[in-house]
Amino acid sequence: MLAKTWAQENGAYQVPPGGSEGLGVVGIVSAYLEFAQQCRVSGISPTCIVHASATGGVIAGTSALIQLDGWTWEDMAIAPAVALHVVMPSMRLNAELFPAPLDERLADFRRFTAERLRQLDEAFDAAAAYNKARNASPDQPVDARWEAMRPVMQGQRPVFVDADELPQIRHALGLAQRHGLKLVIVGGSDAWRIADLLRERQVPVVIAGVHRLPIRRGDAYDEPFRLAARLAQAGVRFCIARSGSEFDAAHERNLPYEAATAEAFGLSRDEALKAITLYPAQILGVDDRLGSLQPGRLASFIVTDGDPLDIRTHVQRAFVQGREIDLSNRQTRLEEKYRTKIERSGK
Repeated sequence: MLAKTWAQENGAYQVPPGGSEGLGVVGIVSAYLEFAQQCRVSGISPTCIVHASATGGVIAGTSALIQLDGWTWEDMAIAPAVALHVVMPSMRLNAELFPAPLDERLADFRRFTAERLRQLDEAFDAAAAYNKARNASPDQPVDARWEAMRPVMQGQRPVFVDADELPQIRHALGLAQRHGLKLVIVGGSDAWRIADLLRERQVPVVIAGVHRLPIRRGDAYDEPFRLAARLAQAGVRFCIARSGSEFDAAHERNLPYEAATAEAFGLSRDEALKAITLYPAQILGVDDRLGSLQPGRLASFIVTDGDPLDIRTHVQRAFVQGREIDLSNRQTRLEEKYRTKIERSGK
């Protein structure tokens, strides 16, 4: 397919596996420019782009932190490599989704989960062995797959693990402890159940959406709404984000209202604002440049006509590194188009 496309002189680009080498994940940024324009109107500028994991995969690749403005991906990239992303397999079979009897399906589920966990453990064991060999002998042949994981094994780059359920979080903590990893939990629906251990090990939580359903039928409806307040009260570092899935991309613009809901369910006003500004920058390790307005920081900020967490508020102006950016997008152009039509028709 790639050869055929090149033969037609369409200039296709093959994204490297794992998004860890060369152009990597930042090379696909342009595909999301439409969403980027819509996010600007809600005052959302820097974002973390995550390389998607294949079906059944456990290691998604390396993410990049970009700003939603720039002529090229090099201009947009704040940090071309931010973290390694791992998808922890589910360890809980929802019996309500399957007809009885469940014995055979449960056995298959357990085998599938065990196999994925084995693959994950073997991958980190291999990465640790490769890192040790390279440290001992710089002349060791370079393997691009494991070379990309060396900063992770050396504690220079964090590992973001997608884990909502308590068993998933516990396994992630064990993995991090065995290999000395800088762990960040993404999702974290059950993080409040193990908050003391997360605080003790200084493991931050990226809440992957406040506006979502509980993960169990018997859970209280407002558990996702109260998660941020619970973590704050327990002293666990956290921030609020969206799930980052391909189906969720169009809703990134609603991030301020996720923080507003967390505030309505117990999080303080200051903490709600920091949860989508300063705290994400701290977790991503770029708080020396982003997340607050101070001398020496990048001048990336918004000007609104009201409370930035209020859905009735409009972003009037936005700046990225001191440059004012255009807030127009397809929706604003359509609004202007049909407003002009109505005015011309005199109706």
